[in-house]
Amino acid sequence: MIFAHSPFVAVLAATLLSVQFAFSQEAPLNRFVVIDEQTLKPIPFVSISLLRANLYINTEDDGIFSIPGELPKIKDTLRVSAQNYATLLIPLGKLSAQNSIRLKPVPYKPNKAKRTLTKDSVLNDFSRRDITHYAGIQKTAADADHLQLAQQFDLPFAGALLREVTIHRLAFTFHHNGGIESTRFHLRVYGLDKNTGGPGKDLCGRIIEIKNRESKRISVNLQDDNIVIPDTTFFVAIEILRNYDNFGYADVFDPKTGIRKRVVNYRPAIAISPERGDKTKIWAMNMRQQWSPYTYFYPDFTDLAIKATIRK
Repeated sequence: MIFAHSPFVAVLAATLLSVQFAFSQEAPLNRFVVIDEQTLKPIPFVSISLLRANLYINTEDDGIFSIPGELPKIKDTLRVSAQNYATLLIPLGKLSAQNSIRLKPVPYKPNKAKRTLTKDSVLNDFSRRDITHYAGIQKTAADADHLQLAQQFDLPFAGALLREVTIHRLAFTFHHNGGIESTRFHLRVYGLDKNTGGPGKDLCGRIIEIKNRESKRISVNLQDDNIVIPDTTFFVAIEILRNYDNFGYADVFDPKTGIRKRVVNYRPAIAISPERGDKTKIWAMNMRQQWSPYTYFYPDFTDLAIKATIRK
């Protein structure tokens, strides 16, 4: 098991993780902090995963997490990644003599517009009244299996400026107080990976954290970030934080056993656009942090209900 430092997240992780490592109550609790190798300061919101066990958490802003057990006996590899840092893969056995993990920063180099930009245009426009489906509410008897969902946008030219993003998501109203359940996530903007056709490098130099948003429609102003799209394709992604704020359950039917099963999911569940295209433009990052097309709703639906306003 891996635990984030927050006591709420630690309890959640202990409850949810189904894979048990070989440790007893007397086994040590190995605590680590992820730091910037240049400044030696903690890195916030680090993604931590065990590849063989297929487990994943996000740290809080202190960069601290723990793994119980005798690490040399656990045959697994730890993957440590954070926005604007190089990803690190470490066999667990090599961590037994240390309490910090250093990541190398990847310098963020903003792109520059190569033409005069004067007019705003909305990409992937639709009517929210026609939304009927949502990604992230499990339809099979398996726990939530994606870490990020991304919408692909295509442009007629390179060099456009991203000014705003609007996201539609599923949110239930609490009858006792009339409020809407909140969510917390990170907004990511990626360029094109020309080898895979999917999301590539980060196009934003800061962590865009959206929190305590009690709304079904979330708009994010990006004018001050100066995000210039270097190619004719870019991606807007929702990074789902696996923490106490977003934790939830869904009851689904398992056709193999003929019974209903309660499975884990995490908010936000992103709406599916009512508009249809000729191919899917939704991409998902799996538990190994690999991107692939998300085809669950294809060919009936091809896009997430995410709008992007660009200046062209």
